[in-house]
Amino acid sequence: DRDPESLPRIDVITEALTDDEYVAQFHRADAFVLPTRGEGWGLPVMEAMAAGIPAIVTNHSGVTDFAVDGTAVLVPPEAIVDVGDDAANVYEHTRGMQWAKPSLGGFVDAMRHVANGVAN
Repeated sequence: DRDPESLPRIDVITEALTDDEYVAQFHRADAFVLPTRGEGWGLPVMEAMAAGIPAIVTNHSGVTDFAVDGTAVLVPPEAIVDVGDDAANVYEHTRGMQWAKPSLGGFVDAMRHVANGVAN
């Protein structure tokens, strides 16, 4: 049983931010983590990297055009899976496509690695 005060702070932001608030969040962060199924480009990842924040991302899709070993922590997906009918019924253009299934364990390991590097 760990003391809750000793646990890392995680902020979940659910409201829209102004540009200044958005940039301020990067400067408060120890890392930017995006366990994505797929990105066309991944602009927030690029913005975090430009701000000097370690980026931890799924090694799949558009982010791999610029987030590579040495510039980001790339987490291999657990699997590449069919998008499925539930998503395709909402996003028709995804019918027949595949996306990544992010690896929870891989992201946990990557966050620990970055946290140890930030702390040292």
